[in-house]
Amino acid sequence: EKLQKNNENFEKYLNQNIYIKAEEKISHLKEYVTKYKGCKKRVSRDKIYFAEFYGVLLEYGKDRLKCTINQEDITEDFREEFESQLICYLQEICLRTLIVKVHQYEQLGQLKGENEKERYDYFCKKIIGRKEFLLNLLEEYPVLYRCVSETIEKTVNYYAEILQDFELEKKQIEDKFYNGKTIGKIQKIIGGHSDLHNNGKKVMRICFDNGC
Repeated sequence: EKLQKNNENFEKYLNQNIYIKAEEKISHLKEYVTKYKGCKKRVSRDKIYFAEFYGVLLEYGKDRLKCTINQEDITEDFREEFESQLICYLQEICLRTLIVKVHQYEQLGQLKGENEKERYDYFCKKIIGRKEFLLNLLEEYPVLYRCVSETIEKTVNYYAEILQDFELEKKQIEDKFYNGKTIGKIQKIIGGHSDLHNNGKKVMRICFDNGC
């Protein structure tokens, strides 16, 4: 009986429909990038290498956030903190691949500049910010494509889950920690307090618009 159950689980694992559904979900990112014509989010180079690469990915993340969360429930600080967390996650995934690509371009003589810094700047400003570069990269590295897409979805879903749980437990929080005083809505969610676990979740610090 145990062997039969294991075989059934293995058959489910091999079931093509599972992969078709997963591929359909992941393909949303490539479709978005292909159709994107707006103004990319400008990413600061502070602590972010190859910052120009992440503009369209951040716009996609913001778009997914809009589709998932009621915009009346979030503040500008909330959006900015979401973007800050998301770009850190994406950099952890993409950095090594981008380092490989900049070396490939340099070896092919496709970077302009008198020194390493000038060639790096040329790579960032003239090459990796183009959506054609991103599409080609996702095509060349399908595992990277999957990881980027899943990371964006997990981050969006986690922020949505926090908001949902907060609304369900808001009264209990107010009664237990604030003597029944209203705490308003979430002003921002600050990450960086633990490692990722359980599908991209981590310890978060929540700030309310009453200053708490």
